[in-house]
Amino acid sequence: MLSLISGFTFTTIIFLLYWLPDPTSLLAQITLLFLTIIFSLLLFLLVWQTVIVMGLYDVRNPPSREKWELTVFNLILFVIFFLWGLTPTLIFFLWNLVYLALAAAIMWILIFIFSERVARAMRKRLGWSIREGLKS
Repeated sequence: MLSLISGFTFTTIIFLLYWLPDPTSLLAQITLLFLTIIFSLLLFLLVWQTVIVMGLYDVRNPPSREKWELTVFNLILFVIFFLWGLTPTLIFFLWNLVYLALAAAIMWILIFIFSERVARAMRKRLGWSIREGLKS
């Protein structure tokens, strides 16, 4: 559900950039920033949900190969999450909306740091370590 709403929000951002007669106006940039905030928060909730679901998949003493594959999968998933959240910022730079892009980038970095802290706390609470998973 969150990914669906996130995709619709991203599509709305793109459509507004394309269809607005002047995306550099203050009202258009406030609207785009608002949609970007919603998009970023939806991605944060999506990652949080993913970490919880992965943590609930409790396997006692999994084979080392499967544990390593799950660790690499989670790392790649987190990288994709970061890059997908950075996409509106890059699109704003393409449209020469520099101040909006900078505001979106700062906001996204703060949300990414916060989501990493939440994910780390969840992994610690669930007893799962990325470093130990890669060593196995």
